[in-house]
Amino acid sequence: MEQANLNVNEQRQLALLLGSVKETDKELGVFAFIPYNQKWGNNKIYGSVSAFVNKQGKGYIKLKNSFGYISRAVVKAIGAEKFDDNYDFVTFSVRPQEDNNWNVIDQATFQLSNNHTGLSDCQEQTVFIEITTFVAPENQIWIEESYYEEYARDISAIYECSDGTLTRSYAEFKSWEKELSIRPNNPNYDVLPNDVSISDIEHYEVASDGTLWRDASLLQEYLGWRKNPSYNYVNGYYCGVYGVANSFLEYAKIHNASYFILQGLRRAEQFIDPINNFLFVSQSRVDEYVKSIKSFQKII
Repeated sequence: MEQANLNVNEQRQLALLLGSVKETDKELGVFAFIPYNQKWGNNKIYGSVSAFVNKQGKGYIKLKNSFGYISRAVVKAIGAEKFDDNYDFVTFSVRPQEDNNWNVIDQATFQLSNNHTGLSDCQEQTVFIEITTFVAPENQIWIEESYYEEYARDISAIYECSDGTLTRSYAEFKSWEKELSIRPNNPNYDVLPNDVSISDIEHYEVASDGTLWRDASLLQEYLGWRKNPSYNYVNGYYCGVYGVANSFLEYAKIHNASYFILQGLRRAEQFIDPINNFLFVSQSRVDEYVKSIKSFQKII
């Protein structure tokens, strides 16, 4: 561990630190950063399908002509893993949709049949079926959450939670979001399995403000940005050692804070300020930093 004192021979110290930088990206592996998406989760939409319906609100669809979401809905409704090939039709009731001028299939009335002779005077029309889809944190639409969970197990990603917490997997992300929904004002930090203390992670601490940085390269970039807000900006983007971002603040969160999360830093030691998302050595240093920023804003 090293502490950077910005008040004495700053550039000389940085030169010494830069000589000991490790290739941490290679050691930790490549990972994706997934910012919080408030639209994530199960979402209900309506899919349209052509069906034969009579005036009494009874209808049928030929199974061989059914869309994928119709097939999945029928299988789910009848409690089977797949269709029995002996059936040719699915019958059902329809009901008016309250907010729109269309008919919606009542999935609770699904029945498989070999014929539709019991339904007379049917006319072909477009009906709708309510579909539950899953919107992933990346804003991808999946048929079911279970499919995304299977996909997410094979990717290396940092997930940003609704409160700014960074997690190492979708499973952690989901656990923490559940915890926040239950105890938003007093979450249980033990929900996240991270158990490494900051004292066990290689890093540099800035003496003047208590910020924590993964290595000398990030420290140098922070110092340059602090002196000049335009430091390393090219055509409106921040271009740093580890990549390009919309701003230095975004860059630091992706490439600095995420480093500590990947190392398993326990949640109780993740002291992050709510303004710039910098990582600090203690909550008191966070409070000092936030107070200094607000005081500066008042002066302006």
